[in-house]
Amino acid sequence: MVFLANPNNPTGTWLDEHEIESLLQAIPADVIVVLDEAYHEYSAPLGIPDGTRWLARHPNLVVTRTFSKAYGLAGLRIGYALSHPDIGDLLNRVRQPFNVSVPGLAAAAAALDDREHLDATLALNRAGP
Repeated sequence: MVFLANPNNPTGTWLDEHEIESLLQAIPADVIVVLDEAYHEYSAPLGIPDGTRWLARHPNLVVTRTFSKAYGLAGLRIGYALSHPDIGDLLNRVRQPFNVSVPGLAAAAAALDDREHLDATLALNRAGP
């Protein structure tokens, strides 16, 4: 299993589209690649590639994201993974002890519907201190 954070925390470095594509092509199909995109909402406007674009061509890829950063739900420990259905099936088999709470799921659903809050958070972040 290979884990990548893009962009990386705490360095802020990232892999570009060509580097990710090359890496995915070089890794054997039986090795799972987890691409952590915890900062996706902040990094997408900078041109950092969206890992979901490779899911269809690389069934060994798992893209993870979180509601902890831009959505402000860190205390609820809400995140999600996007993957090939076969990997999703395996993850579901071991998920039970790590499931999120009902209030956490409700908060995540509400956060997805609150685009105004997300836009304000991203604008505040771009404005800096």
